[in-house]
Amino acid sequence: MLYKKSVAKDEVKKSRISLGKSEIIRHFCMETGMPPFMVDPAIPVDFEQVRSTFDSNVFGQGHAVDSLINVLSSVKTGMNRSGKPIASFLFVGPTGVGKTELVKVLAQFMFGSRERLTRFDMSEFSTAYAVRNLIGSGAHSEGLLTSAVRREPFGVLLFDEVEKAHPSFFDYLLQVLSEGRLTDSRGQIANFCSTMVILTSNIGASKFQTNRIGWKKTLETQVVNQHFLHSVQQFFRPEMFNRIDQVIAFQPLSRETMRQVVNRELQLLKTREGIRGRKLTLEMGDDVLDYLAEKGFNPLYGARYLQRTMQTELAIPLAQLLNQRDSLDHVLINVKRDKERLDIQAETDPLSMELLMEELEKFNLANLSSDKRKEVQRLEDGASYLKLVNELAILDREKEKQPQLFYRSKKKSQLHDQYSKSKARFKLIKQQAEKLEADISMACMGFNPYQPDFSTKLMLVG
Repeated sequence: MLYKKSVAKDEVKKSRISLGKSEIIRHFCMETGMPPFMVDPAIPVDFEQVRSTFDSNVFGQGHAVDSLINVLSSVKTGMNRSGKPIASFLFVGPTGVGKTELVKVLAQFMFGSRERLTRFDMSEFSTAYAVRNLIGSGAHSEGLLTSAVRREPFGVLLFDEVEKAHPSFFDYLLQVLSEGRLTDSRGQIANFCSTMVILTSNIGASKFQTNRIGWKKTLETQVVNQHFLHSVQQFFRPEMFNRIDQVIAFQPLSRETMRQVVNRELQLLKTREGIRGRKLTLEMGDDVLDYLAEKGFNPLYGARYLQRTMQTELAIPLAQLLNQRDSLDHVLINVKRDKERLDIQAETDPLSMELLMEELEKFNLANLSSDKRKEVQRLEDGASYLKLVNELAILDREKEKQPQLFYRSKKKSQLHDQYSKSKARFKLIKQQAEKLEADISMACMGFNPYQPDFSTKLMLVG
């Protein structure tokens, strides 16, 4: 009996899967979306490369990015406090300067996707009743916040325009930041220790803009930081302020920065469905980009004012011109600056009809090649070919079992030779049809060059 128990224990031990530390980290990163270099202490991090990633998405906020990198560095080395969220930030500054964009980039960096961001518009929680909905208003209702964290425990929580929330919200927030958990109305605990909590605010922005009158155009980072830090300290209770890992002040966008934003917005415009889905060549010089940057510069509204300007000055006139053209036309758009306005001209490429006919010919040929391959497939599945294959198989078995007797029969020998050649010929035709269909399809999609002799090859198949 003891022997059987010992053998059983040995079998259980053998059946257990042994996972090393690196394997555990790999599976953890796959589940959470977190980059291995932020989880595995053995993997070094090039924070200069990380900084470059953030700078390429958020313009003119070098100090904000540096402050964020410093906290991420502490997270990497495990110097952040346990029993609380991974990190907490307050992004404060004027509207339209990149606060929300930096949050999205952080979600992409830390959890692998911008979709790992859960946003709460705090203007919708300006009453005590609305705030209670975050944890549930009754024993049978789920809290908006607590249920979101249970669904996505690894992600970024954004409380946007936090200054508009009812004061009771900050009692919940204080518990999240200090204890890393929150109890909902049903008595169930939600764990926030795998989240990053970010508050955004315009606290002090209006006063800041008023005080800028008469100041020099480019403000020192220290002046901006001191102004917003003072405004934040006046707004938050001391115990709330002290729970936030880092208060990061955002600079107003300069004219130079607006030029970078113009380039990005132009690239985003080109990805819109109405442009991406048609043949369009868009030409404009640097003077046009400079005009948009100048016209869209507004210290009060930041990049949002620029977006509205580009919509009015470029996107809407462009849409009106495109609506006058056939969707299949290849349209050449030329944008020039004419003093204090943009001159946008559109013309149809004279070669577009010829190119269209060529494209139609290609796709027609692709359909014919597909029909040819299907025809061969039908023959292969048909009774005649199946009969040939079966009779050849019978002859093969006879030939293998009694070769001398088989070759004495001239009829069987001739039939075997005829069937073998027919089968080989059919196999070759099938291979040619399949290859030609694949080649033409790849050429139509632009992956391979189009060959003028495709039609000739198609006629020769079979």
